[in-house]
Amino acid sequence: MGNPFGLFDIADKPTVTVGVVSATGLNMRGEGGRYYRGMIQTDAAINSGNSGGPLINSLGEVIGINAVIFTPNQGSVGVGFAIPINRVKSIVSELKTRGKIERNYWTGLELQNIDKRVAGYFDLDKAEGVIVTDVKRGSPAERSGFKIGDIITEINGEKVVTDDSISSILADARAGDVLKVKVYREKKYVQLDLKLERRST
Repeated sequence: MGNPFGLFDIADKPTVTVGVVSATGLNMRGEGGRYYRGMIQTDAAINSGNSGGPLINSLGEVIGINAVIFTPNQGSVGVGFAIPINRVKSIVSELKTRGKIERNYWTGLELQNIDKRVAGYFDLDKAEGVIVTDVKRGSPAERSGFKIGDIITEINGEKVVTDDSISSILADARAGDVLKVKVYREKKYVQLDLKLERRST
């Protein structure tokens, strides 16, 4: 349900489209560098103006909030994405309690994607993961035990393929969160606990 092209202003009723959920748990990068995690994909038509409208199941339950559409020709092509309702509830609860979403944190890590050359040097089967190229002095990463040359392969049990994977995970994180980070170091895996500390102003 939504208000595509301002039709609600004319009809005083929301527009309803019907489709199926074709996938869940999708991570993607949107315009402006935004990252979306765990998204619901649907082919119910979502057009300009539908963002913020509910995605409803056959029982009349709100299961998501429509947020992103794939528009190669500036129109709906039947590929839309909604934020899962449990995430929406969590965000609303945090806004009610704190009045804002606290993302003012830092790690002190500088990272680089693994390419075939780096993968070959470290005897990796695939060019996946990100390598730590710098650890800032006095940073949360230094206190957590990160070293230059560490290869991050998982965060909180989620596979890390590129730096986009990390950006996506961090987009959902908050200052004070502790991330369980799996790194490949000297031909063995080590788990480090990285606390996202609030950045000083």
